[in-house]
Amino acid sequence: MELLKEAAQKSHEEGRSALEVNSDEVMVPLLGKVCEGKGQKDLVNALVYIAVLILMRCSIFSYSHILKNNGVIF
Repeated sequence: MELLKEAAQKSHEEGRSALEVNSDEVMVPLLGKVCEGKGQKDLVNALVYIAVLILMRCSIFSYSHILKNNGVIF
């Protein structure tokens, strides 16, 4: 319980620094031991699948004409 109280007083930055995780990285903590029955592999596969779905929804296009029409660039 004492460790929990001590951890609660730490900032996110201190925790990330201690774990060597950059501020632009997403952390997914997994408590307990790593074993096949807990589904850690399923989580990784799901995250990859979600990333692909997001990429499929992205549109990459030239928008300079839109900026010009809106007076952003001349």
